[in-house]
Amino acid sequence: MSEHITTGHAQISEPFNATAQQSATQTIEDVTRRILVPTDGSRAAGAALRIAAQLGARTGGTVAGMTVFESLSVFATGFVTDAATWANDPVLTRSAVDRIERQLRECGGDEWKLHVEFGSPATEIVRKARAVDYTLIVIGLGKHAPLARAFGAETTMRVMRRADVPVLAVDRRARRLPHTAVVAADLGPADLKLARTALALMERPALLHLVHVRPEIELMPADAIGWDRAYEESAQSALEKLARQLEAADVTVRPRVVAGSVAERVTAFAYSHRAGLIAAGRRSRGAMERLLMGSSATQIVRAADCSVLVAGD
Repeated sequence: MSEHITTGHAQISEPFNATAQQSATQTIEDVTRRILVPTDGSRAAGAALRIAAQLGARTGGTVAGMTVFESLSVFATGFVTDAATWANDPVLTRSAVDRIERQLRECGGDEWKLHVEFGSPATEIVRKARAVDYTLIVIGLGKHAPLARAFGAETTMRVMRRADVPVLAVDRRARRLPHTAVVAADLGPADLKLARTALALMERPALLHLVHVRPEIELMPADAIGWDRAYEESAQSALEKLARQLEAADVTVRPRVVAGSVAERVTAFAYSHRAGLIAAGRRSRGAMERLLMGSSATQIVRAADCSVLVAGD
């Protein structure tokens, strides 16, 4: 049996890879085995809950909700209070929790467990994910206005920086699992795992774009003329090799090399190809690098017009 992989140059007929199919199936089960969904009762959180429900239903994975009462937080009801007030007022806390539980039921989580914590949302979310061994965090991404997205996504950004597991930031308009995704590939060894993780969160049939962005050099040395063409040919070859490892009967993979700024080109490519998901790698694990997270991944999250997956090595 043969399958066709569409590349940037031509269609290459490759033998069906049963081992790759088995690996992809195992990745889906591993990633969605235990899903944690933080919620503040907002529309964005509702989208995350719906997507998590679909993932759990597809693989039999367990899903749990979580809400965190933060000091001086503005809750979805619009009033301001602090964590001590929430903790010391059972009526106030119960009212808020009841509303969150209604949201879980409306989004398909009738039997989901709800974790209730007090403190810093990002800190508590990451701590709970580690303590209970969750394999995926699904969180709402917020509004799309540039300023609202920059400030409203800060909790999501902090979770992405600190989490040990993949984090799926769901666009508030999302209703179904995506059929099309873009993987920001840097040609490193983590690309295969990142792509398989993205596929684990997609509906079938799936179309996966592997996009590598080569740097642009404005002042080119005289002896380096032609390097860009050689670079692109080498990168294209590497992407095609990666594509062959991802092939499946219900997955189409299209490698592409472009030039420019990583965040700008990846988000623009995703928009023009109507992708519902962008996958970016969280490579660094050092203390300072972990604090800052890769600038490209950060910029992609803030600029993307769709859901974003950030996963580590």
